[in-house]
Amino acid sequence: MAKQSSFIEWETLEYPLRERGSDWFISVGIVAFAGALAAVILENYIFAVLIIVGTAALLLFAAKIPKQITVRIFEKGVLADMMLYPYSSLRGFHINEHEGKLLLKTNKLFLPVLVIPIEDTQPEDIRRILSGKIREEEIEESFWEKLMDHFGF
Repeated sequence: MAKQSSFIEWETLEYPLRERGSDWFISVGIVAFAGALAAVILENYIFAVLIIVGTAALLLFAAKIPKQITVRIFEKGVLADMMLYPYSSLRGFHINEHEGKLLLKTNKLFLPVLVIPIEDTQPEDIRRILSGKIREEEIEESFWEKLMDHFGF
């Protein structure tokens, strides 16, 4: 019997590329301007500055092109780009085949669920390797992750 491979590797974008037209950027700018204007009228100048700075950051992030990353699942853990997630820091996994995502439950406070696009990689291969290391369970993306996905981020 041939020994099965104990690692799998694929390349993917760090997050899905969303096409945004100039109308999207103009709409965000109009909403931000209206919010900042309302804050100034209400004499809440710090909030007005916060809206402007936040909008600038949002627009810069929205204009950024996602980079190509390499994901590798092997004996030490999951390597996404240059970040290693050892199996000791992972509490479970779920493969959402419908959306083409691997969800990893971590023990981190600020990143409890790591979402990795699987693209054309075979879910069975990923499941075979991970199921020997961590348990498979039903994992949902956070409300904020779904909300940002809904708005195109």
